[in-house]
Amino acid sequence: MSELDFDGVVSRRTVPLGGAAFGVAAFADAALPAKAKASAMAFEPVSANQEDTVTLPDGFTWHVVASWGDPLWSSSNAFDPASRGMAESQAMAFGDNNDGMGCFAVSNRTVLVVNNEYANHKIIWGNRISESYETDDDVRKG
Repeated sequence: MSELDFDGVVSRRTVPLGGAAFGVAAFADAALPAKAKASAMAFEPVSANQEDTVTLPDGFTWHVVASWGDPLWSSSNAFDPASRGMAESQAMAFGDNNDGMGCFAVSNRTVLVVNNEYANHKIIWGNRISESYETDDDVRKG
């Protein structure tokens, strides 16, 4: 595999030109009428509600892909909801407080990437009165 010559791809001249082109494209997109920016996905919007569930348009379904504590490897231990996991088990498990996801095609596979924003103390230590770390293991877990 050959290394990419960064200086050959990016120069002091191409960066400002690329930035200017990006800025013009972003402005042009913002100036388009709403009808021109209509989504290619055809579905009826759902109304806001206070139901404790996922609300989808008719004809759509959802499935849980992974929940907090689900083992990421077959050699991992199952999640223990009573202890809320230990540092070792949490390091091998799906995290909490997800705020973003993306799918990327890599060769002939699709990779799902999830961002765990931060440790939610009320969840990971919510089985305690303090709702906070109390041991060295807690610090490593959070």
